[in-house]
Amino acid sequence: MQKLNALTAAVRRVIPSFSTLAAAGFGTLALSTGASAADLDLTTMIATVSGAAVIAAFLGMGIVKLGPNFARWAINKVASFF
Repeated sequence: MQKLNALTAAVRRVIPSFSTLAAAGFGTLALSTGASAADLDLTTMIATVSGAAVIAAFLGMGIVKLGPNFARWAINKVASFF
């Protein structure tokens, strides 16, 4: 029971931190004036993402996924010459 009380007290200390973070950090997800909950204004968040960053992320993911297989193939191809 004592552990449960300590856990409850810890959660109560953390919850105000989450509400502060939500108010400060996620302000870009605020609703437009007069909009319903289904109409989130995501324009500022979408505008900050550049096309170059998206392409670089895709290329990086491809290198991470395909790099080891390509290296194995290249080593076997070079080794077959000798």
